[in-house]
Formats: sequence, structure tokens, C-alpha cells
Amino acid sequence: MLDTYSDHSFRLMALAVAVIPDVATLAVHQMSLAQIEAHAGELQLLGIIVLSNPIKADSKDTIAELQDRYPHHVSEKEIV
Repeated sequence: MLDTYSDHSFRLMALAVAVIPDVATLAVHQMSLAQIEAHAGELQLLGIIVLSNPIKADSKDTIAELQDRYPHHVSEKEIV
């Protein structure tokens, strides 16, 4: 099912949560991501978010204009 969405250019985002049992006793704002992850339990998948962002009709012209103005910043490989 996910392949169907991605094949049609939808953006997919997984939403998950992990519980940190002793979060009230931790100085989370001073911890690194690795330290926080060490305290957290297993991730539980809550769902998949499907986003649609269709290409506008004038996108090709806009990309061509950007390539002309900034040839070293936008390559064709990045546009695909």
C-alpha cells in the first residue's frame, strides 16, 4: 500500500512515540539525543501520514529560470 502512495508522488511520514518513564527526574533539555534515546522505550508506530503536494503547472518554467539565474546552485540531478 505504501508503494502505491509513493509511486504517485505522495509524501509519506511515519509518526511514532516512545515513552521515557523517568522523564520528570531528567534534565532532558541538557541531554544529547543519544542520552534521551537511551532512556526511552521502544518506538511504537502510531500511523502513517500521507501528504499530497502536486507539482504546479508553471514549476518547469520556474526551475528553468532558477537554473539560468543560479547555474551553480541547482543541478538537473537535484530536480528529478
